[in-house]
Amino acid sequence: MTFPVDVAIIAFDGRALGVPPFGNYNSAFMLRAGNPILISTARRFDALFKMATPFSGFATVNFMDTQAADGDLMPFLMTARIPIVIK
Repeated sequence: MTFPVDVAIIAFDGRALGVPPFGNYNSAFMLRAGNPILISTARRFDALFKMATPFSGFATVNFMDTQAADGDLMPFLMTARIPIVIK
């Protein structure tokens, strides 16, 4: 998944990053625009957008076949686009 703007990733699967009891082992982080984040099926995360001006664009999700992966190469299946509108 790739976002068109910087986003702060603050939680995975309903667990806040950097907060006890696991806060010693993780922390929230900034995902820069255009840098992909690799997640698996049924994985969820919370992302915060902080925009000073209105924005309209799309996040891009590339679906890959991890079962048919050959090392770091994963066969590409399809692309989805998620609309993002910040007013």
